[in-house]
Amino acid sequence: MTEKQLLILQTGGLPDSTPEILDRFGDMGDIFLTPTGLDDQNSLILRLHEGELPNTDPQDYAGILITGSPLMLSCPSAWMIDIGPWLQDAIKKKVPTLGVCFGHQLLAHALGGKIGPNPNGLEAGTVSVEFSAARKDDPLFSLLSDEPLFQVHHYESILELPEGAEVLARNAHENYHAVRFGPMAWSIQFHPEISVELIRTLLMTDKENLLTNGYEPDRILAGLQDTPEGPALLQRFRDIAFGRV
Repeated sequence: MTEKQLLILQTGGLPDSTPEILDRFGDMGDIFLTPTGLDDQNSLILRLHEGELPNTDPQDYAGILITGSPLMLSCPSAWMIDIGPWLQDAIKKKVPTLGVCFGHQLLAHALGGKIGPNPNGLEAGTVSVEFSAARKDDPLFSLLSDEPLFQVHHYESILELPEGAEVLARNAHENYHAVRFGPMAWSIQFHPEISVELIRTLLMTDKENLLTNGYEPDRILAGLQDTPEGPALLQRFRDIAFGRV
């Protein structure tokens, strides 16, 4: 019997102005492969933003990863709405599902949450995330430390959670850094897939824009740190999806 693939729903592409990032790290879907321990045999990337919507039952996949994106739900495209019922079905059928950054917001939106600009503005760089005591009983987050470090880069956030969602992590800037929507459905605002090398490259590429908008890129860059618990979290999700834990 052929093992099911883990589906990566790519929700945006890196700008054409960053060929050095594409050449070195790959696109938004590709950057999940190495830290998660996936390849083109056990994973499938569908580019939602290019019209590649899934047309099979969510249970045909071992699990579902939803990527980050430069796009925003405050300016929604049709596909952002169209994918909602399929994601609802995946969660109902308990297919292991993890949304990351924009994917975190997309899941919440599909379930009835409200998304918009974070009132605290941009959160970028390496940040500490504080998990609640409920983390210790959660199959995905139980192996993390209480306050792990992760890379972040987002302007928008979940402003109102959908009914039944449980908050598992936050920090002073972001109220909903990790959320559980069901026994096999999670989302995270931080980026476990982004290495310190990639976030540094992204911030350097965006430095002029950050300065123009009143942010301090040099301070953010100076505070960057390695985030080894990011890949560990993704590998834990992979193992849950493939029934290894």
